[in-house]
Amino acid sequence: MTIHPRGAVNDADRDGAWETYLAAFEPLRSIALQRHLMTRAEFDEVCDDVRVTKYLAVDTEDAVVGLGTMTNQIEAMPLVEPAYFARRWPEHWAAGRCYYIGFVASHPEKQGTALFTELIQLMSYTAALTGGVAVLDVCRHHVDQHALPQSIGRITSAVVPGLRVEQVDAQTYWAYESPVPASPPDAVIELRDGAVSLPTSAYAVASKATGRP
Repeated sequence: MTIHPRGAVNDADRDGAWETYLAAFEPLRSIALQRHLMTRAEFDEVCDDVRVTKYLAVDTEDAVVGLGTMTNQIEAMPLVEPAYFARRWPEHWAAGRCYYIGFVASHPEKQGTALFTELIQLMSYTAALTGGVAVLDVCRHHVDQHALPQSIGRITSAVVPGLRVEQVDAQTYWAYESPVPASPPDAVIELRDGAVSLPTSAYAVASKATGRP
């Protein structure tokens, strides 16, 4: 197996890269609330964006069996805030030593092999060459079930002595589930031009709670 860092992914490798990415992240669709799986159009945009380095792992038959993305041009990553990096690591930011790992994926048939470890170590070592800080996000499932952040820390420490690992931010999702009514409501909630019309009984309860007439 060989890992090739590339600015853009050529047409010959793109379908294979997409198939490996899809196979790796498809299971998260029903596990993680946050969408982790890009559309094909989004994936192609990443493949074309030379600001983001793509690490393609190919086997002896030149099939793409793993891939990862990383960049120190944080503005290239959608929904990642550059201002956070500038505030949190001002010296790193000024020197271009802040990196974001978009994803790391290995084909399910290669999971349990050294592939994931080799991808992580190469990407981490690349950031370490400049004394950089690399950030990635991990869904709750991988934290609770696989202790993935700790595993990545151990993998990286093998090639980056003195590595420091910390959780720098978190986002949680909260659900507010109403009970099923024992009887039908006495009116139907209607939406007209952005206004909400509540049932009379509901309005009475809300008024009592807020102290409004």
